[in-house]
Amino acid sequence: MPFEENSYLGKQIEKMRNDFLKTNADIINEFNDLNKDLNKILYNIRYTEEFEKDNILLGLFCNTIETFNSIVILSNYGLSSNSQVLLRSLIESVFNYCAIIRDESHFDFFIERGNAETRRLARLIENNPNTFKNGELKDQIGKLKLDSDLFNKKYDFKSIEDISKSAKLHDLYLYTYNILCLETHSNVKSIVRNHIDYKEENVTLNMLPEYENHKFLVVTTMYVLVQFLVGTQEYFDCDLTMIIDRYFNYVKDFDSK
Repeated sequence: MPFEENSYLGKQIEKMRNDFLKTNADIINEFNDLNKDLNKILYNIRYTEEFEKDNILLGLFCNTIETFNSIVILSNYGLSSNSQVLLRSLIESVFNYCAIIRDESHFDFFIERGNAETRRLARLIENNPNTFKNGELKDQIGKLKLDSDLFNKKYDFKSIEDISKSAKLHDLYLYTYNILCLETHSNVKSIVRNHIDYKEENVTLNMLPEYENHKFLVVTTMYVLVQFLVGTQEYFDCDLTMIIDRYFNYVKDFDSK
């Protein structure tokens, strides 16, 4: 069947999506409620005495909500593989968020990593002047090089696994995060999902939206956000017990089915 008939922008998508929305109304309602709760919590948070750290955490909070919303939108259209990429990004953000809360050294590391990435870009521009022709970028690099100590400063590397340990979420890294990496990186396993028939030179490709993994994706996302809310409660000293229990019990009940 041609692309315009079957793919994610094709003629069949609306019927498939409407059927999906009816079948999974309970999950979608839970997601909508969770989104409302996250926004309400964000706008009612009170700053602590650590203003700089608060700003970084609240920035990560906003990023978490945005990524969560993107996962919902894509998964509701059957783009489960693309949603998994965002889920992996969400987990990385939650690792950093909880690591800043639970490991005093991680806040400084998080700031320094941003500076290190800027220095890396500076060296790329310096070593490839014909590729990077943007004058404004070169001016910024020139200013950075004026501070030679900052420009040449070495960066202490921490892996995602190290950050997950600082966040006290190592179990989430060991299984869920690594499974997502396997599913989303460009490798054989991540692309064969589009092959529905493979016989020598004759390959039949599947371009239909995928809804089979939607519930797993949704529940995993919800579990990650529960861990995020637990960290929020710890740091900002706000009582989120009822909200955390609601979504944790939803995940637990789903797993028991």
